[in-house]
Amino acid sequence: MPDATYFRTEFESVVNRLAFATVRLCTPQEAEGILQAAKERYVVGSPRTWWLSLKHKPVTFHYPNCDGHQHLREHAPADARKCWLVLETEEAAKPVAEIDILLAPAIRVSCRTLNII
Repeated sequence: MPDATYFRTEFESVVNRLAFATVRLCTPQEAEGILQAAKERYVVGSPRTWWLSLKHKPVTFHYPNCDGHQHLREHAPADARKCWLVLETEEAAKPVAEIDILLAPAIRVSCRTLNII
């Protein structure tokens, strides 16, 4: 798996190409705090991959056209305006971007290395 620098470069390229002004790459300290808060809320322990140790049984949705990323807004709280994109790497420090939730589908299509939380 490529390192964080590769993913950060890919993500920044997508953001620049799509001209999204409302995307902010978090500082490493902010990213660490966001990920820690998410882990405390949703994960048991410190597994290598979060989905192996979720605190609550996940609810899954089947999208036969493989377009689940287009339905993100339907599953977010009605008042949610922002979400975080986590650049998945093997490194402990993962880059995180804060974006307008409505941009998530377009960014996800253009940058397949992202996990949306």
